Amino acid sequence: MNVGVDADDSLSNSTNTSGLQTPSKKVYYLACSVCRWSTRDIHLADQPTINSWKAQDNIHEGRFNELLQHYKQIATREKQERDRKRYSTVKLRNTIATSTTRSSSDKYGVLTPLTRRGIRTGGILKTPSLNENLIPANSSPKPSDPIEIIEPLDENLF
Repeated sequence: MNVGVDADDSLSNSTNTSGLQTPSKKVYYLACSVCRWSTRDIHLADQPTINSWKAQDNIHEGRFNELLQHYKQIATREKQERDRKRYSTVKLRNTIATSTTRSSSDKYGVLTPLTRRGIRTGGILKTPSLNENLIPANSSPKPSDPIEIIEPLDENLF
């Protein structure tokens, strides 16, 4: 929606009684370039400045913010899981690669069972920063209440 479309006031362009022409006064109205709607269609008065229209308060703003926070938490949790999987597979590959070089260099094979045990139990792969969930898993917003009766729109709006 275009804000601040200006138009000259037709009343101010008229000549006054002394024959002098008065300068035109700028007024602003709202117009949509997609659907060609304007505030003049609904007989809303033109405003003297661009920011004169009062912004209406949204009664559902708290609910929207609650849902937005919930979906941000879900996205963060999913990102943590992806990072944990990515880093664990990289560390697993690195651990297997280093364990094969260690076992081949170990003369008596003492380190081989220890490295295998470390790979199986995941003791080497644990990183506390990625395994800790910073966000509780069971924080979900309360479900919305459905409305049974919907008031019809006034015919004068069309």
